[in-house]
Amino acid sequence: MSQEKDNNNQDFVKAISSNLNKFFIKDIYVALTSYKLLTPLNAVVLDYASNILVVRFKSKDLQRELLAGDPVVINLVNRDIVYNVSASVLVCTSTTMDLKIEKVIKKEDLRKERRFLVGFSGELLHDNNKTFIVIKNISLQGLNFLSKEDIEVGSEITVSINTYDYTKIDVKTKIVHKTSLIDNYSYGVFITDITEDNKAKLIECLKSLE
Repeated sequence: MSQEKDNNNQDFVKAISSNLNKFFIKDIYVALTSYKLLTPLNAVVLDYASNILVVRFKSKDLQRELLAGDPVVINLVNRDIVYNVSASVLVCTSTTMDLKIEKVIKKEDLRKERRFLVGFSGELLHDNNKTFIVIKNISLQGLNFLSKEDIEVGSEITVSINTYDYTKIDVKTKIVHKTSLIDNYSYGVFITDITEDNKAKLIECLKSLE
């Protein structure tokens, strides 16, 4: 039984690894973690080929420098499935890094509930600044929205949702993926904290969308 499980895991990793080009799309944001880093390091994909990933850092002055051979983990989200991709540093400069992809692990499925396409307006609160957003889809676990604000993956933000019947729902969230568009950014977040009152309103909102 253990051997069969190992074989299934290997088949899974092989299948995902062979399709990493669908994950590592040019200009998409990824988050890197390492035992050397206190917080995740956000980067933009420059190129991916033959298990070599090249990324560029948002900051032009990388103070938390990694060295060749250091292990890193890349957190990816695709269709609300979280993957941990293990890699090692090949070359690291002040603004770019070449990584060799070594292993892929499926971590968790963020979307446990049905997700609904919507066109809600809303606001996000980050660093004491309020910004207008457009919410594109929503579930009990999280939501996707558009914003002109450039916020790092991993950031914790408060989102106020305005439903079609003008009900206001406040949730605390964490950004798990981000895509740069022409005029704005698309964010995927999962809900980290919600009061019982707001949860009840969210459930009623989703029921009305069925």
